[in-house]
Amino acid sequence: MWSTWWFGFEDENSDLCGEEFFVEVNVTLDKAKTEAVKQAKKIFPNEKITCYGRVSELEAEIMGLDTY
Repeated sequence: MWSTWWFGFEDENSDLCGEEFFVEVNVTLDKAKTEAVKQAKKIFPNEKITCYGRVSELEAEIMGLDTY
């Protein structure tokens, strides 16, 4: 099952601070957040990120953030 997770960069010393993005994962819902965090850390290994939670496909579309 595909799910979309919303993240943001939190390190004030980073050029990316304040930016937000989504990570989509295709795993069971009970493992989805863990997998999304793992993927986000893999994509941005040296950044401090925060997961804000799951969003619907429609919400992601409306927000228009980059999706990984």
